[in-house]
Amino acid sequence: MSTDSEPSFGERLRHLRQAAGWSQEELAERARLTAAAIGNLERGERRCPYPQTVRSLADALGLEPADRAAFFHSVPRRGEPEAANAADAPEDAVRGADLVTTDVWTSMGFEAENAERMRAFENWQVDAAMMEVAASNALFMHCLPAHRGEEVSADVIDGPQSVVWDEAENRLHTQKALMEFLLLDRVNG
Repeated sequence: MSTDSEPSFGERLRHLRQAAGWSQEELAERARLTAAAIGNLERGERRCPYPQTVRSLADALGLEPADRAAFFHSVPRRGEPEAANAADAPEDAVRGADLVTTDVWTSMGFEAENAERMRAFENWQVDAAMMEVAASNALFMHCLPAHRGEEVSADVIDGPQSVVWDEAENRLHTQKALMEFLLLDRVNG
């Protein structure tokens, strides 16, 4: 994990790329990645790249063993505090996120708390402005049913970044398989 005194993975990557005299596109071609992926890594929008991505970058940059070790060490590890943070502002909560998800503000059985929850969550609606600060290819998910205009705006849930219907379809097939297993005591294979 990087500290305040050492550069982040994205900063280190940008420095190494620039020292090689390459554009993001040139590094992407050498590492067999996309220029968008290089940009996301350098800007910190993807903070925990996969190990094979880091290896591809290190190979493409031709790093010597000591530089390679420092490069790998600068990658935040999944599950460390940098991977999940609490936020007081919704924009901070989704900044650079690859996935944005929400649920209804008042779940079944908590209807008596509806007015209080509406006040507490009024600034936490996932809308186009919030998705704008997430990663450029971020997806939106919701377990449904959704209340358009409350926890999510219609333009987000019905927009191109939304995968709520795919999510629902996947859940449907899982539930059907579970019913078959429970009712027939078997799974077709």
